[in-house]
Amino acid sequence: MIDFDKVFVVSKLEDDSDKPSVMDGFGDFGDFQLVGHGEQTNEYCGQYVGLKGCLNVDLHDIVTLDGENHRGKIRRRIVHNSCNRPSCRICYVSWAMRTAKKMAFILGEASKQFGKVEHVMASVPVEDYGLSFEALRAKAIKVLKSRGVIGGSLIFHGFRYNKIRRWYFSPHFHVLGFIFDGYGRCRNCSRKSNCLAGCGGFDDVAWRKFQVDRWYVKVLDPKHERRNVRKTASYELGHCSIKKGVRNFRAVTYFGVCSYRKLKISAEARARWEEDRKQKCDLCGSELINIEYKGCKPFVVDRLDPEFKRDSSEPYLENGLVVYVERKKRKWSSDSYEC
Repeated sequence: MIDFDKVFVVSKLEDDSDKPSVMDGFGDFGDFQLVGHGEQTNEYCGQYVGLKGCLNVDLHDIVTLDGENHRGKIRRRIVHNSCNRPSCRICYVSWAMRTAKKMAFILGEASKQFGKVEHVMASVPVEDYGLSFEALRAKAIKVLKSRGVIGGSLIFHGFRYNKIRRWYFSPHFHVLGFIFDGYGRCRNCSRKSNCLAGCGGFDDVAWRKFQVDRWYVKVLDPKHERRNVRKTASYELGHCSIKKGVRNFRAVTYFGVCSYRKLKISAEARARWEEDRKQKCDLCGSELINIEYKGCKPFVVDRLDPEFKRDSSEPYLENGLVVYVERKKRKWSSDSYEC
């Protein structure tokens, strides 16, 4: 994932192209900004909350592929608070990962009907820069359907990056979705960005349509079938664009056969999704529970510290004493309050 804190925006160079650069802020132009470039939501964002873990020591008597022996150890996860908002400079990464996981589930269910998920990009021509976002999104969907993209998830990117101009305004859409009749005809073809083969394949149709409406649409990584939707979605969400001042702006929308109105997900699949959302032990598959540490050894909770480890195996006993126990929920009584 791109580390935005190491990226610096520069103004437009004299010999650069006619596209506007990002000049009125860091990762910020007009009504749009990169995710993670808003204000921190509240003081609790990114703060240490507690520990989750698996105390089933008897099920951890295994040696993993990295050579670590987990015998007599519990699995421990350090938990931090997250507001789950894309604008928050502290929590946008966790938001991207959560959203990507949901996208992978929805597209995975759709792929059972419509085949392989493809990664498609649609670049907006300069003459359409003046459209409102709503009109631009509607036109993008129309353009994608004219190329044979029957549906999927739509992620808006307002910026591109290169070494000279750094982040500059150049709107485009990333789609993880499905192509009518698939992309197999064009996958291993040598003709790509200027295809005029006349075969009726995706690249042929896309190039002919480009001559008319100037929207450049192509399949990214065309020689590879999309195997890991979650990682691709997480990367694209990590530098997508959102509207400033819109509290519940939807960075991801679905269209076509994947729209909420058309895509029907079974109750069994929804139940499986709810089960997969639970945090589980990667050694035995048990659900993680809230735990407390009763020992004296310090551990790093600052996520920015180089020594920080979110997940680790820790000894269940220290000096013969149990140091990890389940954390009980605190019970509140109205008698403890005074009027």
